[in-house]
Amino acid sequence: MSKACSWSLDNPVFPTNSSKSIDDVYDHSISKSEFFLHSCKTCSNVTRFPRYNDPLKLLETRKGRCGEWANCFTLYCRAFGYESRLILDFTDHVWTECFSPYLGRWMHLDPCEGIHDNPLLYEKGQLEKSLDYVIAVSRDGVYDVTKRYTRKWHEVLSRRVITTEPALASILSDITRECRKNFVSEMLLKLDERDKIRRCVDEHVTKIYDAFFPIINQFVEQTYDKYRAREVLENFKRILISLRNSPFKTRRTTINAVSTDLSSSKMLPAFGQLLDALSLKCEIGVDGTTDICLASDPVKTSLALPVVFHALDDLIHNLNDCEKLNKEAPSWPLLKLNRICCGLVLASGEELPFGIATSAFDGTRMSKWEEPNGATGCWIIYKVSDNRMYELVSYELMSANDAPERDPMDWIIEGSEDGGSSWRILDKQTSQKFDKRFQRKTFAVKSQSFLANAFSLKHSFISSGSLLGETIYSLRGAFP
Repeated sequence: MSKACSWSLDNPVFPTNSSKSIDDVYDHSISKSEFFLHSCKTCSNVTRFPRYNDPLKLLETRKGRCGEWANCFTLYCRAFGYESRLILDFTDHVWTECFSPYLGRWMHLDPCEGIHDNPLLYEKGQLEKSLDYVIAVSRDGVYDVTKRYTRKWHEVLSRRVITTEPALASILSDITRECRKNFVSEMLLKLDERDKIRRCVDEHVTKIYDAFFPIINQFVEQTYDKYRAREVLENFKRILISLRNSPFKTRRTTINAVSTDLSSSKMLPAFGQLLDALSLKCEIGVDGTTDICLASDPVKTSLALPVVFHALDDLIHNLNDCEKLNKEAPSWPLLKLNRICCGLVLASGEELPFGIATSAFDGTRMSKWEEPNGATGCWIIYKVSDNRMYELVSYELMSANDAPERDPMDWIIEGSEDGGSSWRILDKQTSQKFDKRFQRKTFAVKSQSFLANAFSLKHSFISSGSLLGETIYSLRGAFP
């Protein structure tokens, strides 16, 4: 990376040699090996370029490479109250991660590239880097986060030759323990739980499922048959597709004359709760047309749109299976009311960066929970937030997008009334088979009248000669 000449301004300068640190920069944590001299090809003057490590000094100099950018940006993140950490890529790059309470996970932020939440940028983007070690450095420890930034772990593993994997884990654990030695017990407990447990950010999924009730109820009251009801839902889906294709920050679309059922005064109010779940609203134009546009944060709409598209597909499919749409029809699985959400999830294992445990509950088939060692059995535990007690009456599983031989066959659902210390079997399934990909299967829990604040799915799989690799499947949530 070239630097601008202090005398010739925009002219590029090039490193000529390194120099020892000078006294006037000692106070800013400069390394002797990181103090460079740059010469300008236009004016032949020499520019000193010290590699300051003190972010406060960087606010003054406003010069640097990726390390300075990340250092200064992380300072800003912490100043604004975000839990932040530096990410060191051993192939010569540095960036930042911030923990997002809204997303319930660490989020990739690269101030040098101006890109956020795109962890595969370095492996799949223009950089096409051959990663080996990516280490997160924070106030409470150091962590190996390499798996989050690659989908070629086996290739990356072949390049990790500095030390053995157990030795690396031990070293990082020792450093983390040293960083935390003066922490109070409450903070240690909080960090220990955060290291192992993920929080589901899926309240919008529950709101979307609940919002279909007034729509189905309106179909029944207006004596729509299932074919006309399906047409209304398909029209609404087309409207949302048009909205999705509009600019992110100014999403807007018009309900045109084709959607006569929606534009009528009878049907549109029934979609009000669903629009609210999508952070959308209706506006009447001066010419009498009805527009659908953003009601609040566009990020909320972006998170919810994939969920509602898949929920609409599922609802249309279930409508086709209804013999008759009447007052008795609006029940499970056509409607999925009172879905549990916002819980804590702990799993036997997961595949970073995208096959994490919370993907089992995010309401979209674009993601899935992946257990690399699932061929020998696996489990996932869902703890209800705030220790509230629920009676589980049904649950649903969906097959993943590939490899039917990896689908779950035998499992048990358990409930716990003491947060997971003791368990009671609520349901048991054997020899289950998914006939196609993205197939949802629903199961009623017969052992009712048991209040629990934690639920678990334990999957035992006896591998046959045809089974290769891991068992991968998607769990799409539990419903009280």
